[in-house]
This record gives sequence, structure tokens and C-alpha cells, in this order.
Amino acid sequence: MRYEVNNSTEQFSLRAKSLKKSFAFGDSKLEVLRSVSLSLKKAESLSIQGDSGCGKSTLLNLLARLEQGDDGEIFWGNKKMEAARKQDAKQIAQRGTYIGVIYQAYYLIPELTVFQNVILPARLNGSLNPQKQERVINLLKKMGVEQKANQIPPKLSGGERQRVAIARALINSPKVILADEPTGNLDEKTGGEVMDLLLQTCEEEKASLLLVTHNPKFAEATNRAAVLRDGELNQIA
Repeated sequence: MRYEVNNSTEQFSLRAKSLKKSFAFGDSKLEVLRSVSLSLKKAESLSIQGDSGCGKSTLLNLLARLEQGDDGEIFWGNKKMEAARKQDAKQIAQRGTYIGVIYQAYYLIPELTVFQNVILPARLNGSLNPQKQERVINLLKKMGVEQKANQIPPKLSGGERQRVAIARALINSPKVILADEPTGNLDEKTGGEVMDLLLQTCEEEKASLLLVTHNPKFAEATNRAAVLRDGELNQIA
């Protein structure tokens, strides 16, 4: 069943309509996303599975406005954006508070402490204050790594690094979390623990979660599941 965007009056945190994206290779063109639509309610979780190279990461980049599409529309709440248009300064500023992104490779700054890594998005967004510093500590406690606050990432385990990355994504209280294979670098046991923590924390924070994963077990743990195949998103549960 093809995944159709919901255009009802119900409030959604994230929507996309007819997203298209292709890449040029010499004289040929590869269509990665042909016509992708989706909708994500507030505090809802949706998983996306698909073969390697099918466009899952590209889709997340489009939704975060980190990459331009060829056509289609993206909605952050009620704010409508044309996917093919370059983002403006307002969108860049809004992304800092509306979207949180978690990557497979963590992307923590090795020279900064755990505390400094987590608070960095607040600093970049101009919202650094005592309340944000307290929130860092609370998030690290929730992630179970508060004792690592003054440690640097190279001295952490993979599971600890991803817990820190989750805390960093949540620091500005975003409405939407985009997680791109967040357990891809972890063993099964550690990955399961991190995934449980991610789902639980997003629920507590009332943040919507869009999860890209190859793990069927993790996909089943979200409210809804879909698969990206041949450039289109198909709902499976």
C-alpha cells in the first residue's frame, strides 16, 4: 500500500508531499525519490526500512532541509516549504529548535567534553542560559551517562557516544527527531538498549520520531512502519 500524506485538519509535526530527488551521473540521471509523501503526528513514531542506497538518508536530509529536492513540499508544523528552493536564514534558525538529528556515526566533536558537545546546539542557536545548562545535566542523567559529563568522546564506548548524541539532539526541545540508523555501529544488546532509550525519551519529551533502520525488530517498536522501495514510500503497518 502506497504511503499517502494525511491532509486532514489534525495537527502534524512533520509532513511531506510528493518529494522528488535525482542525481546526475554524466549523461544519465538516477531517480532516488520519485514521489514520497508522509505525515507524522505529534509525539508519534514512524520507522522506514529499505535496501542500502534506496534513498533513506537522502529523504531525511530533505526533511531536515539539509539538502534540496527536485520538487515537492515539506511542512514543519504549519510552515510550508518548497523542497526545490534553497533554505533561507529563517529556516536555518528554525531548524535549530524544530529538528533534532541523530546519525549512525555520532558526529561528536572529539576535542569537546560530553557536556560541551550536548550544549553546543543551544550555544549555536543563541539560547545558552542556566536553564539549558541544567537541561544538559538532566538529559545526561536520563541517558545514564551523567558521570561522563567531563569526559571526551574518544574515551567513551559506542553506546555511550550514541546516548550523548541523543541528548545533543534533544537539547533544544525539538518537535521532531530524525534518526538515521542510530544503532548501526552498535552490537545487538547495546543497540537494543539505545533504541529503547530513544523511543522512551521521545515519548516523554513528546517529540515525533522518524527512524531509519535495517532492524525489523526496531521497526516494529514504532507506532507505524513503512518501507522505501523504487523511490516510493509504502506503508506496511
